[in-house]
Amino acid sequence: MSCRETIRIICDYLDGKLATPVAVSVQHHIAKCRNCRLIHETAKRTLEAYFDRDFVPQAHSGHAKVA
Repeated sequence: MSCRETIRIICDYLDGKLATPVAVSVQHHIAKCRNCRLIHETAKRTLEAYFDRDFVPQAHSGHAKVA
């Protein structure tokens, strides 16, 4: 699996939406590729923060607070 393919489906991978053989290919690629591993970890943390109900984003002046 290429970096481009991995990055394109990383959110589906994190959501558990990929067929097992594809998910395994993503896992193997992430294990070997430092850049894709970084993207995976960043996407994972971003989604965790976004869906964490206790997370309060830094609101900019004039912006509503996201709940």
